[in-house]
Amino acid sequence: MTTASPNARAVRSAARHLDSAEVLIGERERETVRRHAAELTRLDPLPRGYVHGGFQERNWLFDTGPGTLAVVDLERARPHAVVFDIVRLACGPWVGRPDLRAAFFEGYGRELTDKEERSLRCLAALDAVSAVSWGVPHHDPEIVARDRATLARRERRDAA
Repeated sequence: MTTASPNARAVRSAARHLDSAEVLIGERERETVRRHAAELTRLDPLPRGYVHGGFQERNWLFDTGPGTLAVVDLERARPHAVVFDIVRLACGPWVGRPDLRAAFFEGYGRELTDKEERSLRCLAALDAVSAVSWGVPHHDPEIVARDRATLARRERRDAA
C-alpha cells in the first residue's frame, strides 16, 4: 500500500472542509478552493521534512533576553511538505509586511522554489476553508476574518 502524498492528503482534507463550510462561504470562494486544490495535485513532489503543523505566533515562546524561541503545541507535528509550516505566516503576520517575510527567509537560509511558492498559495486557500469551517462554529471571529481575507486575496490574484 502506498502512502498518499502530503498534497493529496491536503486536498482530501479541503474537500471535507468544503462540505462542512457549504453554508459558511459563497460559491466563488468554494470555486477558489477547488481551483487551488486541483493545482496542488499537480505540484508533487515537494521537499519534505518534519513540520510543526500549527507554526504561528500563538505557539511561540520568545525570550527577548537571549533571543531564544521555543515552539509549543506539537500535537499536529508530522512528516509533510516543508512549505506547509509557512502557510499561517504567509496568511497572518506577513500580510502587508514583506520585511517579516524577508527576515524569515534570511534565517531559513533560502527562498522558496517556484513550485513551493505555488504550493504555498494553494495551501493557503485550502487552510482558509478549513479555518472558516472550524472558526464559525467555535465562535473565533479572528480566525474567520483572517481566513476570509485569505480567500479574498486568492480570488483577487486569480482574477488578475
